[in-house]
Amino acid sequence: HPLAGTEKSGPDAGFAELFENRWCIFTPLPGTDPAALEKLSEFWRRCGSNIDTMDPQHHDMTLAIVSHLPHIIAYNIVGTADDLESVTKSEVIKYSASGFRDFTRLAASDPTMWRDVCLHNKDAILEMLARFS
Repeated sequence: HPLAGTEKSGPDAGFAELFENRWCIFTPLPGTDPAALEKLSEFWRRCGSNIDTMDPQHHDMTLAIVSHLPHIIAYNIVGTADDLESVTKSEVIKYSASGFRDFTRLAASDPTMWRDVCLHNKDAILEMLARFS
């Protein structure tokens, strides 16, 4: 799982340095061929990635908190700001600083892709959300 990208998606969103100094996480299952894993590691290293390995459940929990929840929160904050536009008279944009702009960048990501990611990892996401109480 390469951890790289921008809010843009598709082949046209790629660029030469996309994977440089970015993590690529492997989640091998028991019985995974070590030679195949090494070939895959070499491929990602040549793309400039740093490699780490973890079990699939740990991967899902980690990505839920560092990637999936931030996207969910961003979609909700930007959606709420949009809903309040008539009340705030565009002051949300006027007074927003870099934090809000970061949320808008995340919320500009492909919603269909993120819906699918969240559905696929819903158990880990729900577990992380339960920790916010």
